[in-house]
Amino acid sequence: MRRTKGSHTFFAVFTAASLVVSTASAQAPIDATTTAARARFQEGVELFDRADYESARVAFLQALALKRHPVVLLNIAQCALRTNRPLEAKRHFESFLSEAATATATQREDARKGIADASLKTPRIVVDTEGARRVIVDGVATTVTSRGMVVELEVGTHRFTLEGPGGVTLRDGERSFAAGESFELRGNETSIATVVAVPVTPLAPAAVATDAAPKAASKSDLFAAPENMVPVYAGLGLGAAGTVGAVVFLFAKKSATDNANQTEASIRSEGGGPGTCSNSNPNPDFAKLCATLRENYDAIDKDAVFGNISLGAAVAGTAFGVGWYLFAPKKAPSAEAGLVVAPLVDLLGSQKIVGLSGHF
Repeated sequence: MRRTKGSHTFFAVFTAASLVVSTASAQAPIDATTTAARARFQEGVELFDRADYESARVAFLQALALKRHPVVLLNIAQCALRTNRPLEAKRHFESFLSEAATATATQREDARKGIADASLKTPRIVVDTEGARRVIVDGVATTVTSRGMVVELEVGTHRFTLEGPGGVTLRDGERSFAAGESFELRGNETSIATVVAVPVTPLAPAAVATDAAPKAASKSDLFAAPENMVPVYAGLGLGAAGTVGAVVFLFAKKSATDNANQTEASIRSEGGGPGTCSNSNPNPDFAKLCATLRENYDAIDKDAVFGNISLGAAVAGTAFGVGWYLFAPKKAPSAEAGLVVAPLVDLLGSQKIVGLSGHF
């Protein structure tokens, strides 16, 4: 557990086989290697307490190189977790569990929790190619035993190569891996088929020409983004503007119609009838009302014309934009189209990690 300011009690003591002499040999002098290991260990504890985890990790590694002891493994793992080295932390936690025969239940529980936390933070490559033979990461080759095999990495930038039968390179690249990231590495399975397939008679020129003919777009190709998106934006923009215009003129026509109805009602209330405003020289008593009525009718006609024009623009613009998106030349596929990145969620979040334990 994490040491507190007022407590300097640790959980593990070195045996005679490691860093602490037994009671029977308590009077015997301590060799220089053990003294140096203790000094490095104590230095690591002090650095850890000052939150200088990188320097503490180095001090503990030096102590381990001088005298191997399970407690040092546990402390190195705690420092590795805090310096963004989850894979190193996981391996040291696992080594502690396998080597610490006298570890307490608390220490073992701390190590198991550390492994779980480190596993969530460890980036990984998932080989998702049938027939792949080896994956090489930073020059270290690993034999692919099955599709879906996982290769764990440290956080940071790594170069990787995926090989198929005969050493054929199926994928090669370099990228940065974030904590907890899962990277699906997919090679070109066509290349594998080329290597392992039984030779066949070459196609006749006519067959090659036929294969080269344009193929009908598949459903997935149909909805892929076109190479030039400007016509799509222009068409949809015209469609949107036409829709707005059609709505505006629809309301304007309705308003003009309401005004015309009110004017006709006024003419009837003054004693006029359907033919009052029909002749070229209407009754002077209705001249003003008839002029207003004609203006209303003109407004109705004008709004109807512009509304129809706007509606036509909306339909045409939208149809053009959608048609261009579906049937225009598509973008060329990216060179990394076979690589899929799926980030993992750190389920433990900012869970506190236990501190140091053990002493010389």
